[in-house]
Amino acid sequence: MSTNYYSDLQLMHGATGNRGWRPIRLFDRNYYCLQYNHAGTIQVKIDDQPEQTVQGPSLLITGPGHRFVFGSADGWHHNYIAFSGPRVKRYIETGLLPINQPLHSIEDSQAFFTQFEVCVNSFKANALPQACHALEGLLVQLQRQPARREEPHPVHEVRELAEAMRTNPAQDFDLEKEAAKIHISLAHLRRVFRQQIGSPPGHYLQQCRLSAAADLLASTRDPVKQIAEECRLGGVHYFTRIFRNQYGQPPARFRSEMLGE
Repeated sequence: MSTNYYSDLQLMHGATGNRGWRPIRLFDRNYYCLQYNHAGTIQVKIDDQPEQTVQGPSLLITGPGHRFVFGSADGWHHNYIAFSGPRVKRYIETGLLPINQPLHSIEDSQAFFTQFEVCVNSFKANALPQACHALEGLLVQLQRQPARREEPHPVHEVRELAEAMRTNPAQDFDLEKEAAKIHISLAHLRRVFRQQIGSPPGHYLQQCRLSAAADLLASTRDPVKQIAEECRLGGVHYFTRIFRNQYGQPPARFRSEMLGE
Protein backbone atom coordinates (compact mmCIF):
# COMPACT_ATOMS: atom_id res chain seq x y z
CA MET A 1 0.00 0.00 0.00
CA SER A 2 1.43 3.41 -0.97
CA THR A 3 0.54 6.93 0.15
CA ASN A 4 1.10 10.41 -1.19
CA TYR A 5 0.68 11.98 2.23
CA TYR A 6 4.27 13.24 2.18
CA SER A 7 4.34 14.28 -1.48
CA ASP A 8 4.93 17.91 -0.44
CA LEU A 9 8.15 17.01 1.38
CA GLN A 10 11.31 16.00 -0.46
CA LEU A 11 14.24 14.37 1.29
CA MET A 12 17.36 15.10 -0.73
CA HIS A 13 20.39 13.47 0.92
CA GLY A 14 21.62 12.37 4.32
CA ALA A 15 24.17 10.34 6.24
CA THR A 16 24.98 9.21 9.78
CA GLY A 17 28.21 8.38 11.53
CA ASN A 18 30.47 10.60 9.43
CA ARG A 19 33.77 11.50 11.06
CA GLY A 20 34.32 15.15 10.19
CA TRP A 21 37.88 16.50 10.07
CA ARG A 22 37.42 19.90 8.45
CA PRO A 23 34.88 22.74 8.54
CA ILE A 24 31.84 22.60 6.27
CA ARG A 25 30.82 25.75 4.39
CA LEU A 26 27.23 26.23 3.24
CA PHE A 27 26.36 29.49 1.51
CA ASP A 28 22.69 30.28 0.87
CA ARG A 29 21.57 26.75 -0.06
CA ASN A 30 18.02 26.35 -1.36
CA TYR A 31 17.11 23.63 1.13
CA TYR A 32 17.08 23.06 4.88
CA CYS A 33 19.26 20.61 6.72
CA LEU A 34 19.53 19.18 10.23
CA GLN A 35 23.25 19.05 11.05
CA TYR A 36 23.63 16.88 14.14
CA ASN A 37 26.91 16.60 16.04
CA HIS A 38 26.58 13.48 18.18
CA ALA A 39 30.00 13.83 19.85
CA GLY A 40 32.94 16.20 19.85
CA THR A 41 33.43 19.95 19.88
CA ILE A 42 32.72 22.12 16.85
CA GLN A 43 32.99 25.79 15.97
CA VAL A 44 29.97 27.43 14.35
CA LYS A 45 29.84 30.76 12.52
CA ILE A 46 26.56 32.06 11.08
CA ASP A 47 26.77 35.04 8.71
CA ASP A 48 28.76 37.82 10.40
CA GLN A 49 27.94 36.74 13.96
CA PRO A 50 30.77 35.88 16.38
CA GLU A 51 32.01 32.32 16.12
CA GLN A 52 30.62 29.99 18.77
CA THR A 53 32.21 26.88 20.26
CA VAL A 54 29.71 24.06 20.77
CA GLN A 55 30.61 21.08 22.96
CA GLY A 56 28.80 17.77 22.99
CA PRO A 57 25.61 16.65 21.25
CA SER A 58 24.06 19.58 19.42
CA LEU A 59 21.95 20.39 16.39
CA LEU A 60 22.49 23.15 13.84
CA ILE A 61 19.65 24.01 11.46
CA THR A 62 21.01 25.31 8.16
CA GLY A 63 18.90 26.84 5.40
CA PRO A 64 18.46 29.44 2.68
CA GLY A 65 19.50 33.05 3.05
CA HIS A 66 22.46 32.51 5.40
CA ARG A 67 26.13 31.54 5.40
CA PHE A 68 27.18 28.72 7.70
CA VAL A 69 30.67 27.53 8.56
CA PHE A 70 30.86 24.71 11.10
CA GLY A 71 33.03 21.79 12.11
CA SER A 72 36.37 21.05 13.72
CA ALA A 73 39.81 19.88 12.68
CA ASP A 74 39.89 17.75 15.86
CA GLY A 75 37.17 15.42 14.58
CA TRP A 76 33.45 15.25 15.29
CA HIS A 77 30.52 12.85 14.78
CA HIS A 78 28.58 14.43 11.91
CA ASN A 79 25.06 13.37 10.88
CA TYR A 80 22.76 15.22 8.50
CA ILE A 81 19.49 15.08 6.58
CA ALA A 82 18.55 17.62 3.91
CA PHE A 83 14.98 18.39 2.88
CA SER A 84 12.79 20.88 1.02
CA GLY A 85 9.24 21.34 -0.27
CA PRO A 86 6.00 23.16 0.58
CA ARG A 87 5.54 21.24 3.84
CA VAL A 88 8.71 22.85 5.23
CA LYS A 89 7.00 26.23 5.10
CA ARG A 90 4.31 24.88 7.46
CA TYR A 91 7.01 23.49 9.75
CA ILE A 92 8.48 26.99 10.01
CA GLU A 93 5.16 28.81 10.39
CA THR A 94 4.04 26.52 13.21
CA GLY A 95 7.41 26.60 14.99
CA LEU A 96 8.15 22.94 14.41
CA LEU A 97 11.31 23.96 12.56
CA PRO A 98 12.75 26.83 14.68
CA ILE A 99 15.00 28.49 12.11
CA ASN A 100 15.28 31.63 14.28
CA GLN A 101 17.08 29.49 16.91
CA PRO A 102 19.44 27.47 14.74
CA LEU A 103 21.62 26.03 17.55
CA HIS A 104 20.27 23.56 20.08
CA SER A 105 21.83 21.37 22.74
CA ILE A 106 20.57 17.78 22.63
CA GLU A 107 20.06 16.34 26.11
CA ASP A 108 18.77 12.85 25.23
CA SER A 109 21.40 12.32 22.58
CA GLN A 110 20.97 8.55 22.22
CA ALA A 111 17.24 8.82 21.51
CA PHE A 112 17.88 11.64 19.05
CA PHE A 113 20.65 9.71 17.28
CA THR A 114 18.49 6.57 17.06
CA GLN A 115 15.70 8.57 15.42
CA PHE A 116 18.25 10.15 13.08
CA GLU A 117 19.45 6.71 12.00
CA VAL A 118 15.86 5.61 11.30
CA CYS A 119 15.32 8.70 9.15
CA VAL A 120 18.51 8.35 7.12
CA ASN A 121 18.35 4.56 6.75
CA SER A 122 14.73 4.72 5.59
CA PHE A 123 15.66 7.40 3.08
CA LYS A 124 18.53 5.29 1.72
CA ALA A 125 16.18 2.28 1.46
CA ASN A 126 13.78 4.43 -0.57
CA ALA A 127 11.14 4.03 2.17
CA LEU A 128 10.22 7.68 1.88
CA PRO A 129 7.03 7.76 4.00
CA GLN A 130 8.91 6.18 6.91
CA ALA A 131 11.83 8.58 6.39
CA CYS A 132 9.54 11.63 6.33
CA HIS A 133 7.71 10.38 9.42
CA ALA A 134 11.06 9.94 11.20
CA LEU A 135 12.09 13.46 10.18
CA GLU A 136 8.96 14.88 11.80
CA GLY A 137 9.76 12.76 14.85
CA LEU A 138 13.15 14.48 15.04
CA LEU A 139 11.50 17.89 14.90
CA VAL A 140 9.09 16.88 17.67
CA GLN A 141 12.03 15.71 19.79
CA LEU A 142 13.72 19.03 19.11
CA GLN A 143 10.82 20.85 20.76
CA ARG A 144 11.87 19.25 24.06
CA GLN A 145 15.49 20.35 23.76
CA PRO A 146 16.80 23.67 25.11
CA ALA A 147 17.92 26.35 22.70
CA ARG A 148 21.64 26.68 23.14
CA ARG A 149 22.79 29.78 24.95
CA GLU A 150 25.82 31.47 23.45
CA GLU A 151 28.84 31.48 25.73
CA PRO A 152 29.80 34.94 26.99
CA HIS A 153 32.70 36.80 25.42
CA PRO A 154 34.83 37.63 28.51
CA VAL A 155 37.21 40.16 26.98
CA HIS A 156 38.11 41.85 30.29
CA GLU A 157 38.78 38.57 32.10
CA VAL A 158 40.92 37.22 29.26
CA ARG A 159 43.00 40.41 29.18
CA GLU A 160 43.47 40.14 32.95
CA LEU A 161 44.68 36.55 32.51
CA ALA A 162 47.16 37.66 29.84
CA GLU A 163 48.44 40.41 32.13
CA ALA A 164 48.88 37.90 34.96
CA MET A 165 50.91 35.71 32.61
CA ARG A 166 53.06 38.67 31.62
CA THR A 167 53.79 39.82 35.18
CA ASN A 168 54.08 36.35 36.77
CA PRO A 169 55.24 34.06 33.97
CA ALA A 170 56.69 31.42 36.31
CA GLN A 171 53.27 30.82 37.84
CA ASP A 172 51.51 27.53 37.04
CA PHE A 173 48.37 28.55 35.11
CA ASP A 174 45.64 25.88 35.00
CA LEU A 175 43.54 26.90 31.99
CA GLU A 176 40.67 24.58 32.89
CA LYS A 177 40.35 26.29 36.27
CA GLU A 178 40.70 29.72 34.67
CA ALA A 179 37.86 28.88 32.29
CA ALA A 180 35.69 27.57 35.14
CA LYS A 181 36.20 30.82 37.06
CA ILE A 182 34.49 32.80 34.31
CA HIS A 183 31.92 30.08 33.48
CA ILE A 184 33.04 29.23 29.95
CA SER A 185 34.50 26.15 28.31
CA LEU A 186 38.23 25.63 27.92
CA ALA A 187 37.88 25.67 24.14
CA HIS A 188 36.03 28.99 24.28
CA LEU A 189 38.69 30.46 26.59
CA ARG A 190 41.41 29.52 24.14
CA ARG A 191 39.45 30.98 21.24
CA VAL A 192 38.74 34.31 22.95
CA PHE A 193 42.35 34.50 24.17
CA ARG A 194 43.65 34.04 20.64
CA GLN A 195 41.21 36.64 19.30
CA GLN A 196 42.12 39.24 21.92
CA ILE A 197 45.84 38.62 22.48
CA GLY A 198 46.89 37.36 19.07
CA SER A 199 48.19 33.93 20.04
CA PRO A 200 47.01 30.85 21.98
CA PRO A 201 47.47 31.04 25.78
CA GLY A 202 50.16 28.35 25.89
CA HIS A 203 52.27 30.08 23.25
CA TYR A 204 51.77 33.49 24.86
CA LEU A 205 52.85 32.15 28.26
CA GLN A 206 56.00 30.68 26.75
CA GLN A 207 56.82 34.04 25.14
CA CYS A 208 56.39 35.74 28.52
CA ARG A 209 58.71 33.21 30.16
CA LEU A 210 61.31 33.67 27.44
CA SER A 211 61.13 37.43 27.92
CA ALA A 212 61.67 37.01 31.67
CA ALA A 213 64.63 34.71 30.99
CA ALA A 214 66.14 37.28 28.61
CA ASP A 215 65.85 39.94 31.32
CA LEU A 216 67.64 37.71 33.82
CA LEU A 217 70.39 36.87 31.34
CA ALA A 218 70.97 40.56 30.71
CA SER A 219 70.92 41.65 34.35
CA THR A 220 72.37 38.79 36.42
CA ARG A 221 75.19 36.25 36.48
CA ASP A 222 72.82 33.43 37.38
CA PRO A 223 73.66 30.15 35.63
CA VAL A 224 71.66 29.39 32.48
CA LYS A 225 70.32 26.20 34.07
CA GLN A 226 69.03 28.15 37.07
CA ILE A 227 67.34 30.73 34.86
CA ALA A 228 65.67 28.01 32.80
CA GLU A 229 64.30 26.42 35.96
CA GLU A 230 63.16 29.72 37.51
CA CYS A 231 61.31 30.67 34.32
CA ARG A 232 59.69 27.23 33.93
CA LEU A 233 61.39 26.60 30.60
CA GLY A 234 62.59 23.03 31.13
CA GLY A 235 66.13 21.75 30.91
CA VAL A 236 69.12 23.57 29.45
CA HIS A 237 68.94 21.88 26.02
CA TYR A 238 65.25 22.63 25.53
CA PHE A 239 65.66 26.17 26.87
CA THR A 240 68.60 26.81 24.54
CA ARG A 241 66.65 25.60 21.51
CA ILE A 242 63.51 27.67 22.09
CA PHE A 243 65.56 30.71 23.16
CA ARG A 244 67.56 30.53 19.91
CA ASN A 245 64.31 30.26 17.94
CA GLN A 246 63.00 33.39 19.64
CA TYR A 247 66.15 35.57 19.81
CA GLY A 248 68.31 34.16 17.02
CA GLN A 249 71.18 33.11 19.29
CA PRO A 250 71.78 30.85 22.31
CA PRO A 251 71.42 32.23 25.86
CA ALA A 252 75.16 32.47 26.57
CA ARG A 253 75.89 34.54 23.46
CA PHE A 254 72.84 36.71 24.15
CA ARG A 255 74.18 37.41 27.63
CA SER A 256 77.64 38.25 26.35
CA GLU A 257 76.28 40.76 23.88
CA MET A 258 73.90 42.33 26.40
CA LEU A 259 76.70 42.69 28.98
CA GLY A 260 79.19 43.99 26.40
CA GLU A 261 81.61 41.14 26.89
